[in-house]
Amino acid sequence: MHGESDEYFPVERFARVIELYLLGYLMRMSLLGDPNENLPDLELMHTVDQVWLLCCRKPKGTQYRFFGRFTAQGEFVVLFGRPRKSLGKGGYATAVQQFLTQWEAMFGGNICHTAGTCEDYCGGVVSDVDDQDEPGEDQEAEA
Repeated sequence: MHGESDEYFPVERFARVIELYLLGYLMRMSLLGDPNENLPDLELMHTVDQVWLLCCRKPKGTQYRFFGRFTAQGEFVVLFGRPRKSLGKGGYATAVQQFLTQWEAMFGGNICHTAGTCEDYCGGVVSDVDDQDEPGEDQEAEA
């Protein structure tokens, strides 16, 4: 399977991330939209109202970002994905505009779930990677 830039699409990794979400397993989420340190599976873009990125971060050379929104607690709709390296230098802005245009055409402006916590969005087992009070993965493994 190939993405729109004719690069390898990591279907196995995408399937794994989706499977974790569908089965209710732990999802690492961020409401702050700054993934550089915490590497969430789902991150809310801080520059756009209620646009989320589902991040497939492995393998590193073929990372993908899938643009979506929550329509209700635990209901996440993905419209499309893009290779991460195609999103630099204005690529995110272009993809977001495409997302918003497609969303409006498909759903209108009213179907969009907003919440205050990661749990209120996902409804499953989540780890808010922005919460400094939660132990990190390394600390949990030692316990």
